Amino acid sequence: MQFLRVNLEREKSITHNENECEYEEENEEDIPTLMTFVEHETKPFTDAEYIIQPSEVIPDDQPLPKDLQELADRCKELNPEQKKALESLLKHSDVFAKDNTTFGKCPWLKFRIDTGDHPPIKQNARPVPIHYREAVRETFFKYLQQGAIVPSQSAWSSPILCVFKKKGEVRDCIDYRALNAITRILATPIPRVHDLLQHMGGKKLYHLIWLMAIIT
Repeated sequence: MQFLRVNLEREKSITHNENECEYEEENEEDIPTLMTFVEHETKPFTDAEYIIQPSEVIPDDQPLPKDLQELADRCKELNPEQKKALESLLKHSDVFAKDNTTFGKCPWLKFRIDTGDHPPIKQNARPVPIHYREAVRETFFKYLQQGAIVPSQSAWSSPILCVFKKKGEVRDCIDYRALNAITRILATPIPRVHDLLQHMGGKKLYHLIWLMAIIT
């Protein structure tokens, strides 16, 4: 798991309680220097540690809610197999983001970064240009309030790299080069793009699922 910690120079306190994150500064007129970096856990979780809770899914033996059932009934031109697939999709409608504050959760996978016996790598935070600090601050505190990230005291840390889009939005990236250099490679086969394109031949309908955000 990767966790993010936000440090504010001259900060008085930072508290985080699920959906609340507050901070106070000694002098409101001073502009704090925002230093950000990511801390990542390198050992597997136990049952007593933080585990993401599964999403609520409607069991197959229960009927759809009224609004979802009405949506399924309006699709009259579907054959029985397609209608069954639609109902299955509607049963898992909670995996789709309703707005920019919605994050999905996968409770079935605990990712472990295998670094062997290498001692922890702790890199210093990198400064953020002063005219971008407010945008960066808002992005990270939004993640805290949403529960997408939590404070951590891990011995491992990697610095945040902020990429700024043309419209002024902030894309937060992480410099994992030092960590990648000591991580044991886990080989996982993936389909070739050429093979995937060949399977699309002759098809009439296509769909695209866009990932709103990936936070691990």
